[in-house]
Amino acid sequence: MVLIDAGSAGVPAHAVPLSEPVWGEVDRLHAAGLDVALTDPEPRYALDAETQRRVTAAIAERAGSEGFAGWLFDDRVHPSGAAWHGVAKRAIALHTLYHVGDLDRPGEGIDPRVYHEPLFAGERASARDLVRAEQPGERGERILQRYDRFLAAGPMSDDEDEYGLDSRDYLTGVIDAHAVRTRAQTVRTMLQEHFAGADRPLRFMSIACGAAGPVLDYALDAAGLGVEVAELAFVDHDPLALATTSALARTAGLGDIVRPLRKNLLKTAPASYVSGLVDMVDLVGVFEHLPTSRMGHRVASTVLAAAAEVVRPGGLVLLGNMLADRPQQRFFDSVWPRLSQRTIREVLALVAEAGIPAELVKVRVPMREGVYAVYALTVPERRARSVRENAVQRAIGKVLFSRLPEY
Repeated sequence: MVLIDAGSAGVPAHAVPLSEPVWGEVDRLHAAGLDVALTDPEPRYALDAETQRRVTAAIAERAGSEGFAGWLFDDRVHPSGAAWHGVAKRAIALHTLYHVGDLDRPGEGIDPRVYHEPLFAGERASARDLVRAEQPGERGERILQRYDRFLAAGPMSDDEDEYGLDSRDYLTGVIDAHAVRTRAQTVRTMLQEHFAGADRPLRFMSIACGAAGPVLDYALDAAGLGVEVAELAFVDHDPLALATTSALARTAGLGDIVRPLRKNLLKTAPASYVSGLVDMVDLVGVFEHLPTSRMGHRVASTVLAAAAEVVRPGGLVLLGNMLADRPQQRFFDSVWPRLSQRTIREVLALVAEAGIPAELVKVRVPMREGVYAVYALTVPERRARSVRENAVQRAIGKVLFSRLPEY
């Protein structure tokens, strides 16, 4: 395991002691012979120590209080943060958190014209067309207005509140923002380790792709590592997410290898639309959205097994899940809808039910935040479970998620 002394020089101000339950679970699983370890990615962006202290103090004092979200994202004080919060539950918001140190505005780097392009329905419909057609009336217009507001938002260095903090300080300094970035860095490292020296072009797929930051970053890294990524298939049911990913891929110079696919992973197994096998499937942003009930457990394991079905033996399935015991829980509960947090053992149980043996699973916990665990699953030649349960998957998915919005 890669461990650091919490009091050592060089540890950033945002670092917090890893919770005892998580530390103990990592130690027990490691002692049992599983490849479970703490990891310590270098911070991608960090505030100076005094500003970070004020961010941490503000969250500790205000989170959980009545009106906390309204105070934190007050349009009169933090107009940039308020515009970001309008899309915070959508994929586009991750773009800001991934790249906050290099951006002036939250939506910088995304060309708004992409949402008007005919990317869908045989190049006859744009993302905006589909939102209006499938979410008619006020709801669809509200979604589009929030995107427009985000894309038009001004600098994140906006007004300061009573703590002397602006939007950039919060978008950089809260534990969840750091954790999104170290989760992405952990994914990149796992990809680099697994595919080092690959002697043929690689095909990757990201399901419920969101903004696809880690996968795009690795594809940019690959050429310098002597590895060719020939195809990036991005799968999502949200046309706005797919349009965002297309725009970011073009900005990165990867537009020629990106293939957007509009599918719902809960209703359509990848084997029905993937031609041939891929080298990696990314499910990193999926599992928090699947409930921890027994039926939710069954859906999650079926989704995982269905993803593994299209990965060539020796390839990877990547997934992540927020830990059951994490810092700034009151902040998380005050700002976000209820997502499913899991212990490492609970995720490993899903993996086992999907037919991936424990000895083929690598688990890494970025320890400075203690928010996420990231899992790299090597797909074996033969698995204990073969997914031919597409009808069951669709039926369970419809029962559990028929009332949830698609985006």
